[in-house]
Amino acid sequence: MTLVLLSLTIAFVLTVWFETNALYEYAVLFNWVNKIQLLRDYDMYRDSDGNSNLQQYLADTHDFFLVRLVTCPTCFATWLGILSIPISGWAFFAVAFLGLFLYNCNRAIIR
Repeated sequence: MTLVLLSLTIAFVLTVWFETNALYEYAVLFNWVNKIQLLRDYDMYRDSDGNSNLQQYLADTHDFFLVRLVTCPTCFATWLGILSIPISGWAFFAVAFLGLFLYNCNRAIIR
């Protein structure tokens, strides 16, 4: 049961991160856009390119390892699975795979 819950959590995090602009919307809500340089730059980028999201902005403007990890669903799911090792043990492979599978199923349903 724990592995299923971890997989659902990974699928949820992937859905919120890749399918919404929630981080930016909360930053606007709490007035963090003017306080965090990255979000301020993204705000200007967003004004010039109206249909972009934060992940696309990061991939276009900041090309380094950590950005590539959070802009790739497979990579992000794998690292979220690795973070679950204290709970899931060596089953983190299954947790990450199932989380990614559920995310892709959800994505197919949404579109």
